[in-house]
Amino acid sequence: MRSLDHYLSDSHLLRLSQVDDLGDRSRLYRDLAARLYHRVARGVLVPASTWAELDDDARYRLRVRAVAERMPGDELVAHLSAAALWRLPMIEPWPDRVHTLGPPIGGGRSTVERSRRTGAPDEHPVVIAGIPTTSLARTVIDISRTESLEVAVTVADAALRRIEHPRPGIPREGATRADLERELQRIPPCHGERRAARVVSLADGRAHLPGESLSRLTMMRLGVPLPVLQHRIISVTGRVYDLDFYWPGQNIGAEFDGRAKYLDPRYRNGRTAEQVVYDEKVREDEVRLELSGFGRWDWAVARSPRLLEAKLRHIGLRW
Repeated sequence: MRSLDHYLSDSHLLRLSQVDDLGDRSRLYRDLAARLYHRVARGVLVPASTWAELDDDARYRLRVRAVAERMPGDELVAHLSAAALWRLPMIEPWPDRVHTLGPPIGGGRSTVERSRRTGAPDEHPVVIAGIPTTSLARTVIDISRTESLEVAVTVADAALRRIEHPRPGIPREGATRADLERELQRIPPCHGERRAARVVSLADGRAHLPGESLSRLTMMRLGVPLPVLQHRIISVTGRVYDLDFYWPGQNIGAEFDGRAKYLDPRYRNGRTAEQVVYDEKVREDEVRLELSGFGRWDWAVARSPRLLEAKLRHIGLRW
């Protein structure tokens, strides 16, 4: 008796329609009832062990793939689903459905699994992992038209940053401010162009993490003078450090301190979490010698005007 792994695709998806052996199909239904498989989309399964190893981003990308492989040939994965394929950060939960873009045809053909939007065609579509997808600039503008300012700016910041920080397996295509502005010109009147224009005006690729983008928006709401981003200082030991936020008029610096710095291998550079903590302490000790005030905060503070104001006042910032 052959293993059901025989039916798995390279992305570990198993489509019921491809299980043509009656014995294998019966065994698969028993395994599904025993929760050995997880249903990703209608008629598409993934081994439960594989699903358990994935984070929320990877799970949503798998769902996008499962649905996209059945979408009509005139559609592209778009909007938040395109952001997932581009590996752009998402500070809110991913949607339940997969978003696509297609030509106007009587209101679209949305389904339980697919939210089909209509609009002007993308002039520069790309293919990511075999899936037709909207360009990076188009993806940002589409999101900027409909999502919250917090979601849109974090996505736009990351897209502008992509030029200097490409991601493996993703098209080496960046998005410049000029690219975003060109996409803005293609938005029909009264279809979110003002919202999108504001996002483009606020976007800044110097923000390295979503928490930095969110912190900047909270500062704006507080009326805090906008800081210099990624300000470089040289410590007494000669080490060079880049501060997330710096107010030159008051010589005060601050940093967003998310968990990713300690847990995500991309930021640890081969170090253990303990080594990262130690290195950060050494870094902070040296940085404080160069500043009149210094502080750091996490997601809870970045999202809260009340908490962030208290933090900034505590480190000596005045406005």
